[in-house]
Amino acid sequence: MVNNYVDGEKVLVKKASYWFSGPERGDVIGFWDWGGMDFLIKRVIGLSYDTVEIIDGHIYLNGEKYNDKLSHLKIHEHMSAESFEVGEGEYWVIGDNRQDSWFGVIHEDQIIGKVD
Repeated sequence: MVNNYVDGEKVLVKKASYWFSGPERGDVIGFWDWGGMDFLIKRVIGLSYDTVEIIDGHIYLNGEKYNDKLSHLKIHEHMSAESFEVGEGEYWVIGDNRQDSWFGVIHEDQIIGKVD
């Protein structure tokens, strides 16, 4: 699958988009990965207090199979049966290239803004 965004590509990040409310499920966001000091672009799937599971390569959100325009893409089998509790002020994100993408929980203070 072709990446939606590639290294070095210029994107517009709306910093003001989350001044008064947080990201919504399905939003594409730009954020800092402080551990790797990288700027990443990922899609928000899990919101605060959600439970996210990966079963047989599919995303389950609060016990229900999650469906969006990318649900047909399976996550690597070695990631199955993982369960994530999303805490207050946190989001569970994944890249659109789900077969090969990084995913995980990020904190709201990492978020720069919404990507257009």
